[in-house]
Amino acid sequence: MPKRDDDYMAARRDEILDAATVCFLRTGLAGASTTAICKEAGISMGALYT
Repeated sequence: MPKRDDDYMAARRDEILDAATVCFLRTGLAGASTTAICKEAGISMGALYT
């Protein structure tokens, strides 16, 4: 498996953080979930931790 580019990983991290922000604003910190964040970001649960 090829190593991912640092720029790609930084962009992916920013997308996840943006999705998390949307979820937090929509449901509050206590109401947000990793499932909702993944859905908002359009990624799988496994990709969240990669």
